[in-house]
Amino acid sequence: MTICIAAISEKKKVVSITDKMLTLEEPVRTTYEISDNNKVIPLNDTVVALFAGDVIHANEILELAKQNLVALTPVSVREIAEIVNQAFSQYWENLINNFLQRRFKISHQQFMHNQGSFDGDLVKQISQIIAGTKIGVEIVVAGVHGEDENAHIFTMDHMGTVVSQDPIGYACIGSGSRHATLSLIESEISNQTVEEETLFALLKAKRRAEYDPGVGKLCDIVVVRDSVVKFTEAQVKQATTDFDSFISEQNKAQKKAVKELKKLC
Repeated sequence: MTICIAAISEKKKVVSITDKMLTLEEPVRTTYEISDNNKVIPLNDTVVALFAGDVIHANEILELAKQNLVALTPVSVREIAEIVNQAFSQYWENLINNFLQRRFKISHQQFMHNQGSFDGDLVKQISQIIAGTKIGVEIVVAGVHGEDENAHIFTMDHMGTVVSQDPIGYACIGSGSRHATLSLIESEISNQTVEEETLFALLKAKRRAEYDPGVGKLCDIVVVRDSVVKFTEAQVKQATTDFDSFISEQNKAQKKAVKELKKLC
C-alpha cells in the first residue's frame, strides 16, 4: 500500500522518491499518511534501503541489517544487499521460532529435523503455519559502494531472492509499482539520464502511481551523490510545484489539440 521508486542516474547516482503512506499489517491492516514516515533508510554514507509494506517489520529488518553491516565489511552494493537479505531471512526465522515455541514448544529447526517422527496432522498444521507466515515487506537497496564507482540497484522480498535491477536502471515496489513502471517506460529513462531528467521522470511516475488508492499524496525525495542527500520540505514543495505547473500546461495543450482535431471530425 505505497510506492517507492529508485533509479540510477548518470551511472554514478541514485534518485529516489517515495510516498509517506504508513502500513500496519497486524492485527488488522491499517494505512494512513503521516509526514514523519521515512521510507528511505541510509545503510551507510552512499547506500540506502527503500521499503514497502508493514512499517514495523521493515524497520526491524533494516535495523538488524545495519547491526550486521557494522560487524562485516561488504565491498560492494551487492554484498550489502545480500546482508539485508540475510537479515530478512533471519527476521522471518525468528517470527517462526517465536510462534512455534509458544504454540508447540519446538523450534523451526527441531521441526525440520524431526518431522518424520511427528503425528501427520501436527506436521500438516505446522507446515501450513510456516507456509502462511509472510512478513509483507519489499525492500530495494541502491547506491554506490567500494571500488566500483557505478551505482547499483537490487530488490528482494520474503522469498529470499536478491535481484539486480541494473539492466533496467530502476526499481518500483509497493501497490502503485505497476502504474509507476509503465510511466517510467514511457519516459524512456536509462542509467545514463541526467539527474534532473531522472527526477522529473520519477515525479511523473509517482503521480501516476497515485491512481492506486493505497498510494499517498505526500512524498520524500532522496538522492545519492557523494553522500545521501534528502530534499528539505521546501525543496520537495518546489519540485512538486514545478511539476504541477508542467501538468497544467500539458492539459492546456491537450485541450487545444483536441479543438484542432475536432475540425477534422
